[in-house]
Amino acid sequence: MLWVGDLGTRITEAALLSAFSQFGEVQQCGLLTDAFTGAPTHVGWVRFTDASNVPRLLSFCNQEHLFCVGPCPLCVTSVRLHS
Repeated sequence: MLWVGDLGTRITEAALLSAFSQFGEVQQCGLLTDAFTGAPTHVGWVRFTDASNVPRLLSFCNQEHLFCVGPCPLCVTSVRLHS
């Protein structure tokens, strides 16, 4: 599973899925919200069906730092592997 940080407040789960699907089949993804207020925490997570897609994704993120997803770019500045 990958943790993705510094997400904008307008990012949706559909946008997250769309952005990360270019690196392989996404099994699950989601956005974290504050338990009390429901406000976005600017953190999400992505789980690929095949973990062998992760190195290519991390390499891309280290070079590009930006996915263009519709009118709201998904800015990826923090991607961490969670075992």
